[in-house]
Amino acid sequence: MIIRSYLWLCLIGSLPALAARAQSGARADSLLTLVRQTPLAATDFSVDNLGNLYVITPDNQLRKFNAKGDSIGVYNEVKRYGTLGEIDVTNPLKLLLFYPDFMTILALDNFLNRLYKVDLRQAGILQTSTVAQSYDNNFWVFDEQNAQLKKMNDQGQAIMTSNDFRQLFGEAVLPTEIIDQDGLVYLNDPAQGIYIFDYYGGFKVKLSFKGVSGLKVFGKNIYGIRGNEVFSYKPGTLQEQHLTLPFSAKEASRIQIVYNGMYVLKGQVLSYYSLR
Repeated sequence: MIIRSYLWLCLIGSLPALAARAQSGARADSLLTLVRQTPLAATDFSVDNLGNLYVITPDNQLRKFNAKGDSIGVYNEVKRYGTLGEIDVTNPLKLLLFYPDFMTILALDNFLNRLYKVDLRQAGILQTSTVAQSYDNNFWVFDEQNAQLKKMNDQGQAIMTSNDFRQLFGEAVLPTEIIDQDGLVYLNDPAQGIYIFDYYGGFKVKLSFKGVSGLKVFGKNIYGIRGNEVFSYKPGTLQEQHLTLPFSAKEASRIQIVYNGMYVLKGQVLSYYSLR
C-alpha cells in the first residue's frame, strides 16, 4: 500500500457554511472542488474527526495513519469474525468493528489494540444491519426482530429500549445507518426515510428523504448522498441544497462526507473534495 502526503487538516471551506447559504431546492454545482488525489490500495476506509485515516487493505489488515501520514497502528485479525460490515470511528479513542454474519462487535483502542468483544446474539439480538457509538461511551443497535432501538453497554446489556417501531409507525423500518449527534439519534432507512429520536428513545420527527446513503450530521444540519448528488438539510426549515457530484457515485466504492468536504475511494485512488 502506498501512502503519500496526507495533509488532512489543511482543508478549504466547510459544510456548515454550505448550509448557511442554502435556499430551498438550491443548486451550487461549482462548490465541489477537487483538492488532491492519493494512490491508495484499499477495499474500504474511514476518516475520524481528528484527521486519522483507517484503511482496510486488500490483504485484510486494518491500518491507521495519523494526519501526517505516519502509520500508528495495525490490526491483523479483520477476518476473524467473518466479513467486516462497518467501522465506527466516531470516537477516535475507541473504534467499533461490526460483523453482521456473527452479530459480533469488536472494540479497539486508539492504537488498534483489542478492548472487548460483544456477541449480540447472547443479548437476544439476532438481526441488525448497523451499530453506532453513543455519546456516553455505549453503543446503539436496532433490533430488527423486535423492531426496537436499543442502547447497550460493553457487557452487551440493554440499558435503554425504545417502543416497538411497528406500533409507532405501522411500517417496517430497517435502518442501515445510525448517527448520535448533539442530543439526538438519527436512523436512516433508505426505503422509508430518516427517523429522529431523543436519547431516551422518544420519537421526534420523520424526514421523507429516501434513497440516502453516507448520512452525516454536523450540528443540526443533515447531509447525505442521494443518487448523484450531495444534499444538505436543516430540520424545521426550508434550507435544502443539492450539489451534483463531479463523478458517478456508482463508480465509487466508498464516499465519506466530513466536516470540511468529502473523501471518495474510486479504484485505487483516494480523492478529497472541498466545498467552496
